[in-house]
Amino acid sequence: MKIKILCLWLLCFFTMPFAMSQTAPNLNEAKNISEKISLWQKYCNELLTEANSSSNYSKLAEAAKQGIVLTPTDSIRYKAMFSAFAGVAYENMKHV
Repeated sequence: MKIKILCLWLLCFFTMPFAMSQTAPNLNEAKNISEKISLWQKYCNELLTEANSSSNYSKLAEAAKQGIVLTPTDSIRYKAMFSAFAGVAYENMKHV
């Protein structure tokens, strides 16, 4: 009985990181650019809250770059937001 519980616990422990990893949202489902930016912002927030290693921060940096490209040129607010995500990612990649 104890071995079964231990095996189950180990299985959950080793598969949890794979189950928790975020996948990029499908932007084709969004109706307009505002929805696309909102989906991408949520994705970056999820990556930021999960980030605990340089590989996670590199994913956040790439997602932030894509967010900057996605944002219209006249939208300074969203460009700044995605630039902040990129800055946090690059700063933390140096320290991990």
